[in-house]
Amino acid sequence: MIFLKFISGVGFFFIPSLVLAASFSVLPSTGAHKTGETFSVTVYLNTEGKEALAADLELLYPSDLLEVIDANTTVAGIQITPGTLMSQNQLNTVSGGRIRFAQIAPIGEKLVNTVPGTLATIMFRAIKSGTAPVTIEFTLGDTRDSNIAALGGIDLLSSVTNATFTLTGDPYAPTSSYTFSRNLKVGMRGEDVRQLQKFLNENGFVIASAGDGSKGRETDYFGNLTKTAVIRFQETHTGDILTPVGLTRGSGYFGPSTRNKIHGLLRLTLPTQASPQAQSQISQLQEQIRQAQEQVNRLIQQCTQEAMLCPDGSAVSRTGLNCEFMPCPAIRN
Repeated sequence: MIFLKFISGVGFFFIPSLVLAASFSVLPSTGAHKTGETFSVTVYLNTEGKEALAADLELLYPSDLLEVIDANTTVAGIQITPGTLMSQNQLNTVSGGRIRFAQIAPIGEKLVNTVPGTLATIMFRAIKSGTAPVTIEFTLGDTRDSNIAALGGIDLLSSVTNATFTLTGDPYAPTSSYTFSRNLKVGMRGEDVRQLQKFLNENGFVIASAGDGSKGRETDYFGNLTKTAVIRFQETHTGDILTPVGLTRGSGYFGPSTRNKIHGLLRLTLPTQASPQAQSQISQLQEQIRQAQEQVNRLIQQCTQEAMLCPDGSAVSRTGLNCEFMPCPAIRN
């Protein structure tokens, strides 16, 4: 649960209600998708005729199986698409397999409906096969998770409908196969910047919708638009990129942990230092090659003496790669 503050500046907290009615639902609630495929789900809100002032959604999904496609590339971070049930969006974040979204009604207005209305829409991409639950975090009477607030901070939420999707196919791999070998930051140029922009554009972290940096018009310059897209990528993969280095928000710096995550998604195996045993074997092989080369050099050396005089007065010439002289004729007594 988050703390919602109205325009008047008067804040309230949700408290359990004795008259429960409202509901959240995720639809479609089931589906089968292939890896690499994108699909949308909608979170609906129904107050069941009660007067609601605010809605607070906490939704969980397996980030190793699904990724959220950013709905607003002009804002840092990953966002889902808000509905229009209530006009003021207070929170919209995606990080580490959790979506947090909140709306409130303007002062003097209330939401009342008896037919489910769209609170928000989420675009997912399947990235690995498995069973992917999409779950609204909710326990009846618990005000620390998803809630629907009425006047006085009463929590109206009484039930939720979750979803489960079946994903099949090989792990999703972006089309790019470039290997990034250096850290990147704002102001830098290079072909690796262009390849980074291509990767981001192809995987839902759009640099720009049109013009320089847009898909097909990637540049070699790392500017603020590229930084913003890198932040969205980092915050989508918080557990793999940010948490191991003690961060909670993306920095936009394209460093080792971000490079490793991209290489992992591309399923690249990067060169590693040889083990001591392997290094010893390499050294032995190199010595064998050196000795063989010396032998070859001796075998093909130029001969300076063309003939040799034998004891019987005859002469023999050299033959073979070793430049050895032919045997002298046998001496008969």
